[in-house]
Amino acid sequence: MNQIGLNPVAIIKIPKGMRQRKAYADINVQEKPDMQVYSDLCATIDGVNMPSRSGNDFLSWRKLWSLTLPRKIIIFIWRVLNGCLPTREALIRRRINIDIGCPLCDAQPEPDFHILCGCLFARVVWLVSKWAFRNIAQDFSSLGAWIMALLQHVDKADVEEILSIMWARWKSRNAAIFKHEKKAPREVVELGTDMCFQYQQAMGGGRPNLLTTAPDAKRWRLTVGIKLKCDASIYKLDGARWAGAGFILRNSNGDFLLAGGVKFDYLSNVAMAELKSLLWALLICSKEYVLVTQIEIDCKQVVNWIKSKQFNGEMGHVIEDCCMVMNQINCSSVEHCKRGGKWDGS
Repeated sequence: MNQIGLNPVAIIKIPKGMRQRKAYADINVQEKPDMQVYSDLCATIDGVNMPSRSGNDFLSWRKLWSLTLPRKIIIFIWRVLNGCLPTREALIRRRINIDIGCPLCDAQPEPDFHILCGCLFARVVWLVSKWAFRNIAQDFSSLGAWIMALLQHVDKADVEEILSIMWARWKSRNAAIFKHEKKAPREVVELGTDMCFQYQQAMGGGRPNLLTTAPDAKRWRLTVGIKLKCDASIYKLDGARWAGAGFILRNSNGDFLLAGGVKFDYLSNVAMAELKSLLWALLICSKEYVLVTQIEIDCKQVVNWIKSKQFNGEMGHVIEDCCMVMNQINCSSVEHCKRGGKWDGS
């Protein structure tokens, strides 16, 4: 212990429950150990410097845990900030025999900053996002510094989407290593933004603006035999590509109950737009306590995805969410309806 410059007598005074605030508070003032000794000991054991405890950092940590994101994404960011991500470089330090190079660009080594920001693939991911980040690895000294800057200076909604894309980048990296699946940069962005959007809708945050609604749509009584029809399309506006979605609800007599429309960021193809449209409509039905008995959609591929419950693949998480919400509203029927088909009242 003397070889690393720490006083054994001072270390012995550190109680076993030191990492718990209550245990430290219960110690007699005269018997409290030297906090610098404790910090030096932790830094020596962990092999890293103790994290900053400035006021801004404390507020940033509070903001992180208050984000409206799935717990797995928040824990992922927590692991990033604490250097706990199992990158290849980290595994090598733990004496695990593994190739140290990046699986996508063969750069060596593969630290977390490289995976999520510095890799050529990661740089393209951020470039095609709506923020068009270009030089993250050059502008910030570490991944933690960039995340803290985001938490301190960027709006909450943007932070949530950015961190979700960061999680999606890590997920795509693992898929490339363990499943030999390679995603396009835009698909990674879509995966992250979709996860953020779906979670917030499920938690009741930020209902999309409806184009038209029934006057008493907020608390209307359940009607037997409600049919949901939804549709989506991809279009270009002012040089940018968008996906538009709409839905309509009618009862067994063909009476209008509820309708809505929304605009999404560009999606890779119409099938993805149709699937996202269906999930959005189902979430609204769930929020409005509507028991849908039948779904009609004009995309046969989406119908097959739902019926076969294809939870694998790039849209597997969206398909799984659709099935979950359908189960919540007691809907088990989804049928293909040819484009241009009219309501038959049945």
